[in-house]
Amino acid sequence: APDNQTRAKDLSARFGVSYSRETVRYQREKIRDLLSSRLDTRKLNRRGYMKELRQSKIVLAPFGWGDITLKDFEVFLTGCMLPTPSMEHLETWPDFYTNGVTYQSFKWDLSDLEKKIEWAVENNKARKDIASEGHHRYLQHTSNANAGEIFATHLKNVLST
Repeated sequence: APDNQTRAKDLSARFGVSYSRETVRYQREKIRDLLSSRLDTRKLNRRGYMKELRQSKIVLAPFGWGDITLKDFEVFLTGCMLPTPSMEHLETWPDFYTNGVTYQSFKWDLSDLEKKIEWAVENNKARKDIASEGHHRYLQHTSNANAGEIFATHLKNVLST
């Protein structure tokens, strides 16, 4: 897995906020306001964004058009630790969302977001372990030599029940 200890940037949070739907916009605006003194949340071009991910220890993924966003997978792929709103209400396959194991949850009302970010910045080993496990699970199910077999076996099991 990519080394999450020596990255220069503690936190990245790049996302758009100009959505017509308040359900998409609300949390993004609140996060932008909470973090405005700490970092720039404006979107980057694709090349700059991916470069920043590779240099970041933690990459925040707010709610988007749904609970799971493309950003989650970009974060897993680049070996960053993913803080995102609690996913405990969902069951996913593959199980990419195990709180404290593959990602770090924060409350939907954002009341603990800053505390969770500080924890992740200060706790290098735990942060790296979470980032590493998220990265490992993602690769295991997407680009590992037997990822197709894992998927086919799961699909067969679903169809046979």
